[in-house]
Amino acid sequence: MKQSLAVTHRPNRFADVVGQRHVTVPMGKAISSDRLAPQVLLTGGSGLGKTTLARAATAALLCETPLEKRTDGDSCGTCESCVDIAAGNHIDVVEMDAASNGGIDAIRELIKKASLGAMKGDKKVYIIDEAHGITGAGSQAFLKLLEEPPAHTVWFLATTDPEKMIDTIRGRCVTFELLPPPAADLAENLVKIATEESWELPEWAAQRIVETSDPKLGIRGTVMGLERIAGLLSAGETLDEAMVDMLLGVPGRTAITELLTACESFDALQARDALQTARTQCSDTAIKDGLIAWANSGLSNATAENIALAAYRLEVTLDIKPGAGRLDVAVAKLATPTTNRTEDSVAVLTAAVDQLEARIANATSTASSTKELEEASSVVKVAEVNGVLWVGYTDEQAYETNADQWQTIAAERGLELKTKKVDE
Repeated sequence: MKQSLAVTHRPNRFADVVGQRHVTVPMGKAISSDRLAPQVLLTGGSGLGKTTLARAATAALLCETPLEKRTDGDSCGTCESCVDIAAGNHIDVVEMDAASNGGIDAIRELIKKASLGAMKGDKKVYIIDEAHGITGAGSQAFLKLLEEPPAHTVWFLATTDPEKMIDTIRGRCVTFELLPPPAADLAENLVKIATEESWELPEWAAQRIVETSDPKLGIRGTVMGLERIAGLLSAGETLDEAMVDMLLGVPGRTAITELLTACESFDALQARDALQTARTQCSDTAIKDGLIAWANSGLSNATAENIALAAYRLEVTLDIKPGAGRLDVAVAKLATPTTNRTEDSVAVLTAAVDQLEARIANATSTASSTKELEEASSVVKVAEVNGVLWVGYTDEQAYETNADQWQTIAAERGLELKTKKVDE
């Protein structure tokens, strides 16, 4: 069975990496001048090529072609070392998944192996994937190794979550953060892969795959999208837009355009009908992704007059959770004229502040009034004990004159009133 496109077309050289020139250029220069740090940390989202870039850097480090015959420190891609690394069987390259081998025992075994010299050249390279998976105890042991690594070793650590790594390990590494490549670079990469497979992929189809790919899946996600239409391409079929959308599992442009138009014009009934039409072509997840892309674009291009509405729309789309009716409710909110909740929120907040100020003023007034009542009633002691309001007075006639007011105070507080004459 054939391997996936993501595997067969994985870049082996810096020159083939999609985007990431802010990493490949300085790394290539460092290799060409023999100044690459022995501890490198590669971070970034899933599918951006962290492990791939580590392998490309490894190939450049171990390449047998003299540097003066190579371009900017990149590997030649054809020598025995480069071929072995591309095939994953170079004797001086060790890859480890820390998610399943990050315990103290695995790290101790790694330390023992690292003390052994290289077999073919003068360097041995270790690529640690999912480096945040190294356990607490394992991290302490690994830290000692990174502080004083054997002179013949180079370490590439790759992680999607550097915050889970201990600071001291991160502090020992030169860190490069991989970023999502521009859409144009992603589309160009798909056309390149198709060409290498002898397929004819129209540029518009490559752009459509990129547009509809989940950004969280990175470069790999776009290649997976190409995989979905590979059957038609390999059969030499002529692609049309509706066919591509169907195979990608995304709403057709007409359906999603009708839905977005209804939301833009605040036509809730039309939006409801457009949603049902879109559901005949794709999943709710795909529709949600389309709404998020629309809302995100709206916020990016918002003006001072509509930025509050744009922010609200993005908040609603990002908050859509799985479950029956959730998407329907979100579409209804987006297509309702009162979706500018920011002004409503300000009004609610202002009203709450006014109420609080009124309560404070009322409490102050009440306290003042109570003090005057105490003096008029010759009350010298007031206490609340176990649901009872105890009132002690010195002049019975003065208290009786104001007894009804004390009864009202007790009732308002939900207390039973009890009184007693006391000595001054």
